[in-house]
Amino acid sequence: MAQDEVPDKTVVNDFYTHRLDKLLGISGVKAALETRAGFEPDFQVNWNTVRDWNETSRYDHSTTEAKARDMLVAVADPNSGVLVRLLKMAIRTGPGVNRTRFSKNVINGHFIDDALIYRAT
Repeated sequence: MAQDEVPDKTVVNDFYTHRLDKLLGISGVKAALETRAGFEPDFQVNWNTVRDWNETSRYDHSTTEAKARDMLVAVADPNSGVLVRLLKMAIRTGPGVNRTRFSKNVINGHFIDDALIYRAT
């Protein structure tokens, strides 16, 4: 898309969502994650846990502690967590780079002054 071109309204609206499937589709990594899930059983379990989450899920008072723990593991497990996998796909470092610094960022409306992410290998 050219710099002065107006993007399709549907695409723009899809950016303003918490729906993981739409965000991954826009980013171009959804197919890669689904392919990975087909080859890695642990990642498949985590992907199935995470993929249908939406912003209203956090207000569901019927969520058990066990389900909350499952979600945490599905997102953050160092070997098969969905967020860990997304970071590995998004932040590629060469052999001489072992960390990346993000400064002055806003994530989900929360200001992150400074974050140092170590290489995910």
